[in-house]
Amino acid sequence: MLTIIGVLSGCGSHVYHVVEPGETLYSISWMYGHDYRTVAQWNDINSPYVLHKGQRLRVAPSANDRVKSDNERVANTATVRKSVTGSAGSTKAGTGQADKPNKINKQTPPNSINYSHYSNQKLVWSWPVKEGRLIQTYVANSPGKLGIDVAGKDGQTIYSASNGMVVYSGQGLPMYGKLIIIKHNETYLSAYAHNKKLLVKEGDEVRAGQPIALMGNTGSNNTKLHFEIRRDGKPVDPLHILPAKRPN
Repeated sequence: MLTIIGVLSGCGSHVYHVVEPGETLYSISWMYGHDYRTVAQWNDINSPYVLHKGQRLRVAPSANDRVKSDNERVANTATVRKSVTGSAGSTKAGTGQADKPNKINKQTPPNSINYSHYSNQKLVWSWPVKEGRLIQTYVANSPGKLGIDVAGKDGQTIYSASNGMVVYSGQGLPMYGKLIIIKHNETYLSAYAHNKKLLVKEGDEVRAGQPIALMGNTGSNNTKLHFEIRRDGKPVDPLHILPAKRPN
């Protein structure tokens, strides 16, 4: 059951999520459409992002965060303009810093999972099914259509679309049914929804083409795979990333 708490303050409205058993920072961030690093930063949580039942997480920016973000955007724009108009030496000093991930604490508590191994690996993508019919394409800003749907057979094998680590395996996100989320690197996550059976668990390392689930219709009226890719927490069209050759 999804638990959301709204809290009003003098600075505006904060929205909080109460952690339920089986949820992870990745699944909660996915649910609210944020990059997991942003949610971690809002809540002062360091890698490996251990959560506890009943923990309250802020899942929306405060007014102060929005002002800070706007100020940083203005400052970054000014820095870029200065580097372009300055000398060759000053240009080098003004590049490359914005894309670096937030610095994280690498100390790993006992019995926790460290996902940092996948921070910088290069990706080769493959289709998550070997057969099926594309019945829904990506539609931006349209809930339920932030990925692609491939119709297939009940019990058909679903495969990991690239190397990575399972960061969520469960049935806690509304409308997704039995769901797997895989972290591929610091930039990309992929999700596989409506499965009949999950073959991997949180913390499992997977390779591209490895079976991870069986197709089903949990959370759906039809037997299908709903597949999403998110880049820095934002949905992108999987057809722009997957190989051009589609399943038969």
